[in-house]
Amino acid sequence: MYNTSLSDLFKHLNKTDRKQLKKMVRSPFYNQREDVIALFDYLDAHIDKGALLLQKEKVFAEIYPGKKFDVDTLYYTMSFLTQIIQKYLTISELEEHATDAQLYLYKALLKRGAEKAADKTLSDAKNYLEKQKLRNAEYHYQHYKIGYEEFNAFNKRKRGANLELQNMANHFYYFVLSQTLKLGYNFQSQEKVSKEVIHFPLIDTLVGLAKITNVASVNLQYNAYKVSDNKTNEQDEFFKLLKSEIVDRSEKFNEEELRDCLLVAINFAISKQNQGNLDFVKEAMFLHRFGLDKKFMIEDGVLSPYYFRNAAMLALKINDFEWAEKFLHDFKQYLPANEREHIFKYNLAVFNFRKKNFDTAMNLLQEVNFKEVPLNLDVRRLLARTYYELNEMNSLFSLIENSKVYLHRQKENNYLRENYSNFFKFLDKILKTNLKNAVDKEKIRLEIVDTKLLAERDWLAGLVS
Repeated sequence: MYNTSLSDLFKHLNKTDRKQLKKMVRSPFYNQREDVIALFDYLDAHIDKGALLLQKEKVFAEIYPGKKFDVDTLYYTMSFLTQIIQKYLTISELEEHATDAQLYLYKALLKRGAEKAADKTLSDAKNYLEKQKLRNAEYHYQHYKIGYEEFNAFNKRKRGANLELQNMANHFYYFVLSQTLKLGYNFQSQEKVSKEVIHFPLIDTLVGLAKITNVASVNLQYNAYKVSDNKTNEQDEFFKLLKSEIVDRSEKFNEEELRDCLLVAINFAISKQNQGNLDFVKEAMFLHRFGLDKKFMIEDGVLSPYYFRNAAMLALKINDFEWAEKFLHDFKQYLPANEREHIFKYNLAVFNFRKKNFDTAMNLLQEVNFKEVPLNLDVRRLLARTYYELNEMNSLFSLIENSKVYLHRQKENNYLRENYSNFFKFLDKILKTNLKNAVDKEKIRLEIVDTKLLAERDWLAGLVS
């Protein structure tokens, strides 16, 4: 049962989850089966110890000692435990969303005729919302849902109530605007990657309405949308407004919203930097540091490897080696556990390469092994440059030939494959050409300039300049 849905689910439970579930499976309200308790305890003790201890026959023998193996019985018990875990996760999620929990309680009380208690619950939900600092899309949506439940109850009870219908309508309007703009800039981002045109009815109308709506959640998403909108020539101005919303009013928004908008701002700053506007290197670095300091970029305890790399690369670009080194070591703990060492060593190798510690960089790169093709190719690219700097020509030629074979086997991502195939082709050609011959040298240089897809174009051009 090592590769079953139950074992996979169990592997993703943290220590707190397991502690709470240990109580839950022993509660007669949720479970009255001793075999379910035994299965939970066995998984809790052995889930991290490998596949051999989770063979179906072994697990069955532990749960039902002395009984003949019956896979159907085991599967039934597994199904029961899965349901309990799912119920626990649902309850845990609901407890993190207090207003939703109060709305469900409100409905339950009304069903039982406890109208006075129900009204008190709804009033508590309103007060809870107002005491929060958040003024994001979810804040407006929750206000709308409370107003809707009041209105629905009023129609059923057919008696007077202090309805605030305009308030409900306003909150719904602000929520729709905020979510539409958020979808809008996410669609824009997806279009750039997939080249697929996504038709979004009424987006232009709603963007126009958002422009004249002075509400925090709408302002944040409107500025993010305009920064992502290549059709406007005011992106720089909206970038400043978005940065201000993120930095100066971050308490009004949750981490997911801030993370999304930070990435919009960072990606824009990096695109401007790539166009030659070096002022935006510092802007991108500031936003990276802000997101890291506030832990906005750490989602469920994990920092994206790509974000980890981008932050380090930006620091190196402005020669802030001290911050880059401290960052690599301080935030290593947040990298995905299954790839942590490889990601860390690769980025540490880049750091050492930039500091011209080529031996250290080479040793680190030789320990890195990525299954993902883009990352694997990046390691090969940097290792090739490191071998060149160290004059390790035998190793370099071996790497070139090995990489050609590797690239030939890749059947997807033509863009990436062509970029790196051309890189290794030109590096091989440069190494095998007599660069003292001006004609041959110039011929290679012109080929490099004319090749559309080519990784490390500037470095290769520098070798024949």
